[in-house]
Amino acid sequence: MKLTSQYKLYIAIAVAVVIIAAAVALLIVPKFSERGDLKAQMSDVEQQIQTNEALLKKRQETKQRAAITDAELLQLANQVPESPELPALIIELQDAVNESGLYFSAIAPDAGITRGSPGSSDSAANAAYWTTGITLDVVGTWQDTVDLLQRLRRITRQIRIVSLEVTPENEESSTDTTVTVEMPNEVRTTLSIEVYTIPSESDAAAPAAPAAPSQ
Repeated sequence: MKLTSQYKLYIAIAVAVVIIAAAVALLIVPKFSERGDLKAQMSDVEQQIQTNEALLKKRQETKQRAAITDAELLQLANQVPESPELPALIIELQDAVNESGLYFSAIAPDAGITRGSPGSSDSAANAAYWTTGITLDVVGTWQDTVDLLQRLRRITRQIRIVSLEVTPENEESSTDTTVTVEMPNEVRTTLSIEVYTIPSESDAAAPAAPAAPSQ
């Protein structure tokens, strides 16, 4: 049977359609499926990146807080050490006195270490901290004495001023035609201060050690 040109054209078109359909089925359709898989994978990757970034930020914040905490603990350890460390404290007190323009008359640590604060219920054997008393006697002008009190607030150790006594050291006479006024030139200031220690567990269980001898 001889096919006419028209039938041959139809057959060619049919074959072409079959080939195109097969190409679409075999080549293009899988690509759409792969594209959907890639989108899903990209979404998973982006979500994982966001999770990792959040975790990294949290770790950085935690590390910064840890650094701040370490710095605060170090500062607290310097302010309230495990032992009185009187030599270093006396040097720091002397520096504060000298920088204020005053001069020492006397400095005398107490004879011993008190568990807790003297005269309070914290003085029991299981007190959380120990107290060492120091009496500081200085001479100078009132302005210099006030400057010393300000400097004592900024020294390394944590201290408490228990008592403060100021007496005229010498006086000058100021006389005019109507009245004579006695004006103090220098004052003697006696400070009673407490410094604190937080002993280790082994030290806390032992009897309190005596303080350094009076100087």
